[in-house]
Amino acid sequence: MSLGCDENDLVHLKLGEDTAVIHLFGATILSWRTGRERSENLFLSKTAVFDNKKAIRGGVPFVFPNFGPWSLGPQHGFARTSMWSLSEREPHEAVLRLTETEATLAMWPFKFEIKYTVTLASDALHMTVDVRNTDTKPWDFTLLLHSYLRVSDIASTSIKGLEKAFYIDKIHGKNSSQEGDVRIDAAIDRVYCSTNDVLEVSDGSRTIIVEKRGLPETVVWNPWIEGSAKTSDLDDDAWERMVCVEPGKVQDRVTLQAKEVFIAKASLRLAK
Repeated sequence: MSLGCDENDLVHLKLGEDTAVIHLFGATILSWRTGRERSENLFLSKTAVFDNKKAIRGGVPFVFPNFGPWSLGPQHGFARTSMWSLSEREPHEAVLRLTETEATLAMWPFKFEIKYTVTLASDALHMTVDVRNTDTKPWDFTLLLHSYLRVSDIASTSIKGLEKAFYIDKIHGKNSSQEGDVRIDAAIDRVYCSTNDVLEVSDGSRTIIVEKRGLPETVVWNPWIEGSAKTSDLDDDAWERMVCVEPGKVQDRVTLQAKEVFIAKASLRLAK
């Protein structure tokens, strides 16, 4: 996989014909290909920056300890712009680890440990998050798996499983409830609350099933034409070929007491 980044920063997973690639910067899953489809399931911008400073535009970035604008540090927190370590490795599985550093302590004065397990299965990609408070005092956080899904055509794409869900519309500044499937014909940036644990993203030619546990919210995002054009590290036509369907715990902050653990899971799977 030629991305113009240091191969030493990449972790390659393989199971049969299925493959995945993870960048240690941000624990960002860059690629997930399945043997049956022999095509890429994740969207990665052609103009994504791989300088180990700027968050990688696409794949599945890891958002922690804050979703959205943050008074203490960068938007979406520091996890997606931190270099993670490879803790354990099997051909089909990797465990990535992140702990506090001088840089994180300067903006967020707490000790922590995150273990992030990424596992390839047949036509599926599993993600398990283990967040531990290794400090002597409590702290709180929000967390999101910012999944960019590749679609063949946004005009034919629908998201099932969010019907009747209450959502916060961050573009228009209003709240509402979803009627029927989600279809996208303009810029969208919504936080759906208390969502079903199984969602289906279909583009007319294939369906990706998003499954989650312990991540009650689902963020749906597409920048549309103007948003794509204004974003320097996003292709001008990206809006036609991607939709973000992001499992997270973002509406109410999680508080962990000293030594407590938070565990959540998410999976992407091709429908048979």
